[in-house]
Amino acid sequence: MTTFPANSLPVYTGISGTSNTITGNHVVGYLYPTAFEIQTGSTATVTVASGAILGLYYGPGKQGVGPGLQLDSATSHIQVVNYGKIVSAGEALGVYGSNETIVNKSSGIIGPNTAANSSVVDLWGIRIDEGGNSTDTILNAGLIYAGSGGWGIVAGPVGANNFATNFETVVVVNSATGTIRQGIDIFSGNAGTFTRTGTVVNYGVISGAAATTATSYGGILDAVYLKFGGSVTNKTGASILPSGSKYGILLGGAAASTVTNAGSIGGGTGTLSVKFTTNASAADLLEIDPGASFGGKVKGGGTASGILLGSGASVGTIAGANLALTAGSQYYNFGAGVSVASGAQWSITGTASIGSAYTLTNSGT
Repeated sequence: MTTFPANSLPVYTGISGTSNTITGNHVVGYLYPTAFEIQTGSTATVTVASGAILGLYYGPGKQGVGPGLQLDSATSHIQVVNYGKIVSAGEALGVYGSNETIVNKSSGIIGPNTAANSSVVDLWGIRIDEGGNSTDTILNAGLIYAGSGGWGIVAGPVGANNFATNFETVVVVNSATGTIRQGIDIFSGNAGTFTRTGTVVNYGVISGAAATTATSYGGILDAVYLKFGGSVTNKTGASILPSGSKYGILLGGAAASTVTNAGSIGGGTGTLSVKFTTNASAADLLEIDPGASFGGKVKGGGTASGILLGSGASVGTIAGANLALTAGSQYYNFGAGVSVASGAQWSITGTASIGSAYTLTNSGT
């Protein structure tokens, strides 16, 4: 077992195996711009112990702007299991490699120390940069947050050092005890040819604002932004809350994207809960499961986009007026119409009127 005590040498190479534990406090700027950096060519698991703090701010002259924890591994797999606090006056956790896994336990906190560096607005919780045709995974049961103007999780080049091609998929699973504030951005960048997509599965709370309630907006962000598409699944009891006039979920890209909702997706002030970027050839899918709610309207991607009324433990209910799929109804711009999944049961309230340009396909009840 390898144990790294407080304020030991902050850059480590050659770490391997599963019995690696970080204890004590490691301070950004104490010996190095980064509190703790792992550079390895081997598969390794590193545990941040309960009570440990990476990136603690110790006053003027020692604040730094580097990560509390930085991973550099282009060819191997590093897994970080966090029971403590990973904080910084910049990005809290920087991932500059591929095939990395971040497991943030229920006691874990990952985010910037905004009091240490309040003049910098781009303060990220977890920043994933670089890539290599692989997958980075974040499993959150604790708290991940950002500073004003930053994202809770941002994946993709965000500065001048953009890497041009072949970015991998990013998977985020937020458990029932997990909270992600200031949203998820996959992918932000300014140059190059980007192919990174995202998969987000939410059992807890994902908020675009610093606060986690729909009535306490204050940030500037969409709750989930997948610039090049992917999939978002919002489970029963889960919430996705936008900030201000932003979207709950915003999806782009040329490929088809899927949103499955059995929980609650809020709508920003005067805007949409979900927006698929217009693309007539992309077969985007909105699956609405029993119990789902949307705080605003949902706009499909166009001709090939469709709606699936899915199955669940109970009978779903949908207002007949919303089946019109016209701009005045809650769901619109879904040219492929509405389908009812096999085995699903739905009740239509009020008068049902399908738009003349659309179809309703029933494989359920």
